[in-house]
Amino acid sequence: MPRLTTALLAAAGLAALPFAVGCETTETIADDYKQQAFDQADTDGDGSLTRPEWSQSDYAKQVTGDVNAKFDEFDTDGDGGLDIGEVEAGVVEYIN
Repeated sequence: MPRLTTALLAAAGLAALPFAVGCETTETIADDYKQQAFDQADTDGDGSLTRPEWSQSDYAKQVTGDVNAKFDEFDTDGDGGLDIGEVEAGVVEYIN
């Protein structure tokens, strides 16, 4: 499993990724798990994590230091929310 996928699943609190069975690829399953983890954190379902949603998420629990500072760092477009791409990119950057 690629390091990126493993790190994102770990950050999302998902311990293991099942092996692909049938026509689904491991990448498709990993994408589904990443989306499910994001959706779990996005409690209002608007497709963006607010600062309170972020601070209560499994993602933030994996971050050492000031979670508000990480929110600001990950919010690359400055709109005050984190979309799934910003979370994914931020987590990857954080672990590298």
